[in-house]
Amino acid sequence: MRQPILVLAACLGPFGCVSTQASSGAIQQISTEPTSCAAVKSADSTIYDTSQVSEPPVPRSVPALEYPAEARKKKVHGRAVVIAVVGADGVVEPPSVTIAVSAHALLDAEARRVVSAATFWPACREGAAVRARIVIPFDFKMSDKTTEAGFAILVGVWAGMMGAMMN
Repeated sequence: MRQPILVLAACLGPFGCVSTQASSGAIQQISTEPTSCAAVKSADSTIYDTSQVSEPPVPRSVPALEYPAEARKKKVHGRAVVIAVVGADGVVEPPSVTIAVSAHALLDAEARRVVSAATFWPACREGAAVRARIVIPFDFKMSDKTTEAGFAILVGVWAGMMGAMMN
């Protein structure tokens, strides 16, 4: 059986898009500079939408996204959207990881796993690192020859739209 092609696209607004093939179970180190406030922690515990910060969280390391074998077998595909909070330390807060749009339980679980294990450079507000809500869509697609799983970390438009919809 042919291994699935896994495409990881981290779209970071002004940083452009990075596309890479990832091997099963690997951690992809995203080559980005830290945010300007990464070393300055804030006492502010507010959770900000990315539209409310001067610099959004930036992916630091992301585990490889794997198309679940059972989903591939059942030919399940779709888009899952995950919402999470990135702490001022750049770590995703586990209780915050939720599925906003469900593709299928098998695909949702994989999307949740990837977000939970990712690390970020923190968001900045007034020169200090703060907590920020991010929204990440994951696209799982199947074709005749390959199975693809990809996601884009969109830390601006999506977060603002989802934040507005949640209020």
